[in-house]
Amino acid sequence: MGHAYGYATNPSEHAVRQNDLSTRDGSPYFRNAEEKRVNGIFQQIDMNLKKVYPNIIIRKNHRAYPVQVISPTSNVIKSK
Repeated sequence: MGHAYGYATNPSEHAVRQNDLSTRDGSPYFRNAEEKRVNGIFQQIDMNLKKVYPNIIIRKNHRAYPVQVISPTSNVIKSK
């Protein structure tokens, strides 16, 4: 949602952020400035959620592990 909003509101700045690779040298690592911007949005959401759900785990980067689920709208993991 963060990427879509950035593109919808300012496509040229979105393109600049996608091509800005300077964030690859930082810690944490981000593929580009757009990934860093969107992760910042989600960090704020996570911090707000933590006030309601104190045991929630907040991610520190934009990496993820793929998980196969039974359908695009499901959170049920597909059996092997």
